[in-house]
Amino acid sequence: MVNPATESFVAVTVWPLLPASPSAVSGGYGVQSQFVPRGTESPSATMCHVRVVLVVAVEDREQAVATQLSAIKPAATQPGRRTPRVIEAGFRVALVDRLVTRRQPSLEQALELLERLRAEARARSIELAMCVVDASGHVIASQRMDGAPLGALQLASGKAYTAVLWGMRSGDFMESTQPGGADWGFNATDERIVVYAGGLPLFADGELVGGAGASGGTAEQDEACVAAAAEALGFTTA
Repeated sequence: MVNPATESFVAVTVWPLLPASPSAVSGGYGVQSQFVPRGTESPSATMCHVRVVLVVAVEDREQAVATQLSAIKPAATQPGRRTPRVIEAGFRVALVDRLVTRRQPSLEQALELLERLRAEARARSIELAMCVVDASGHVIASQRMDGAPLGALQLASGKAYTAVLWGMRSGDFMESTQPGGADWGFNATDERIVVYAGGLPLFADGELVGGAGASGGTAEQDEACVAAAAEALGFTTA
């Protein structure tokens, strides 16, 4: 048991919330945690029907913050109820235990990749359009060099999208999508798919984090530029 006279503690409380509409079954629960310095008789309860569900002894306020954030989640979960949002120290905290996180290139990285792509294109005396997408295939940054064909940017974007869609080189589908091939018709399922070479997936520590594509040269030149630029930044493409 916590002794308020000699120990500081964190009290986590929970109370029912009103439903969002008259027809709603329940409004869920609100949760609040309070740091109580030693010598305080009890936490102040300003809400009606507040129930203290957890009391944890702590050494200081810094430890209290960590305790509040870790203790508030199990305290907020009630069997048979939808998971509520909770408010702790003025901040709204979502219960996100079941969510997954995905990494992706930052805008700064994407722009640096495009810069290196331009350098590779200039070294080959070609003009390219280029695109970098995130792990979901959404464009982070794209550019078209002076003199690159007008239609090249859409192809570059499609190549990057196709590469990240399956974590494969877009050129891997060039033959298989031909009539009679194993992937015949695949490129007709989504207008964004482009099966020409020049799109590569971007991996970091073995995790698919995005894709890059280029268009404007031959298919081989497009892919070579993307591969060289990506590897120069530390990405792997296979």
